[in-house]
Amino acid sequence: MCDFFDWGRDDDDKKTAREQLRNAMAQQFNAIYGTEVEDTNSWQGLCQVLEIYPIPGELEACRKVFNFQPHSLPLIGAIIEGGMRNQCQHR
Repeated sequence: MCDFFDWGRDDDDKKTAREQLRNAMAQQFNAIYGTEVEDTNSWQGLCQVLEIYPIPGELEACRKVFNFQPHSLPLIGAIIEGGMRNQCQHR
């Protein structure tokens, strides 16, 4: 997008677009996976989408798989774009 719109490193339009993209990604993630961080089913859904097998049965085990950090935008982006495949096995 930066090349297309000819945005420089500190361009205000670039900063605005990036923030709007982050907000849209977070809203889409919340719509698909929910906002309840205590919902084991949501965590298991993330494991399935990211092909993490075996899928943990307990909430804490699911969180451990992701080394959970609130508001992890790189993870959200990867899930939405479908570009992330985790080959690691849950231990």
